[in-house]
Amino acid sequence: MLLKILEDIMYHNNNRSRVRRPIRKTKVKKTKYILFSSTIIVLLTLVFIKFFLPALNSNLKNSANVSNDSGKAVWVENKEDTIKAKPKKDKEKVEDIEAKDDSDAVIEPGSRAEEEKPEEQESASNEDKNKKNGEYDFKMDSAVGSLIYYNQMDKRWAEQLYGPQDPIGTHGCGPTVMATVVSSLTDTQMNPKEMSDWAYENGYCAVGNGSSHALIPETAKAFGLNVEPLYRANAEDIRTALNNGKIVVALSGHGIFSPDDGHFFIIREIKPNGKVTISDSVKLEHVFMQWDIDTILSQASPVSSAGGPFWAISK
Repeated sequence: MLLKILEDIMYHNNNRSRVRRPIRKTKVKKTKYILFSSTIIVLLTLVFIKFFLPALNSNLKNSANVSNDSGKAVWVENKEDTIKAKPKKDKEKVEDIEAKDDSDAVIEPGSRAEEEKPEEQESASNEDKNKKNGEYDFKMDSAVGSLIYYNQMDKRWAEQLYGPQDPIGTHGCGPTVMATVVSSLTDTQMNPKEMSDWAYENGYCAVGNGSSHALIPETAKAFGLNVEPLYRANAEDIRTALNNGKIVVALSGHGIFSPDDGHFFIIREIKPNGKVTISDSVKLEHVFMQWDIDTILSQASPVSSAGGPFWAISK
């Protein structure tokens, strides 16, 4: 009986081992299969992303640029064209703003303040002809209208003589200023050399020292202009003269406008901000600056005659 029981127990144990062994092997096989399959899927996904996806995107983009059946491009613009177009548009906007008329702007050589009208073309042509012939350099705004500009250092006459020995470039500020005044306010056109000859012939050349102070009022009178001496002028006198449509010829001493004692220049207009502009026949940069009247007064010559150091001139 005991043997029978032991035999049954051994039989059941053998059956259990036989049953468990196949189950364990099946689980191992399934785990390996899952790992292998996952690895293959991952590798295939990486290959697709690396090689096939970029090619697919490129084909889609190219197809978007192809014309459709109606002949109109489906892809209207691309990013690069848009970026390039924006600066061009902004530039055109800036140029359009600069083209607008600015009443405070000085007209520089070769510039136009506004578009020419048909009836003005003939006079503009004559102005160009005069410029080519050396009649003047350019025009500026002033209290009496357009004022031409001459520079005594211009190579056309800088080395030519004012009187018997003095070059216009170093001694000819007086004739240069009056060439500007006469040519702008009368029908007579005179360049600095021509005015220098006239001044010398009429006794206004101070040989070795430039010009006598009488050159300013006497030349203005000789050419039919109105002249008012502003001896001991203050800021209000200068402001009043400019507001009344007159320009003011000034005589400076040693300082900003000249390293020597005595230099003629023109105060040509007053701006809305109360500052003034000038015409300096030596330093062109001074023409494009605005000045405090008190600064101008501080530079006036302490020694003057013939009603100076300021003279208001008008037609």
